[in-house]
Amino acid sequence: MANTIRKTEAGILEQNRVALSNVKKQPLIASEMAELGYGAEKIAEGEQILSETRAAYDFKKQEEIETIEASVKITTEDIATELAQIQTLETARTTYLREVGESQDATKQKDAAFAKMDDWMQDFYAIADIALEGQPQLIEALARKRKS
Repeated sequence: MANTIRKTEAGILEQNRVALSNVKKQPLIASEMAELGYGAEKIAEGEQILSETRAAYDFKKQEEIETIEASVKITTEDIATELAQIQTLETARTTYLREVGESQDATKQKDAAFAKMDDWMQDFYAIADIALEGQPQLIEALARKRKS
């Protein structure tokens, strides 16, 4: 049966961080990867992409937290008062629509960052699988589980 476990975005970020960290910490992995074009410069590129992806993810998470906090502070009395003030309601609606647009943009940026990171990591793991063939413990050190 196929593996149906879906990784969270935070889990994906952590897996990629571990892989990039371990390729730098373990000389055998580093040398094998360098022979196939994933030397220090290429790994630094991956770390930069990971950093950008993490920043996009953190920004989106903070936006979600702020939205939840703002909605919790609204009481029934506040709603009744706002309904009586049409001008205030229109202003709030305009602000809301602007924030929704910003949130959608943040989501697009985060998704694009994850797609870029995913493409890079696919290439990285393909090279790692070749470089470390027959050494499953080293492949697992890159946060990549192998079937036995």
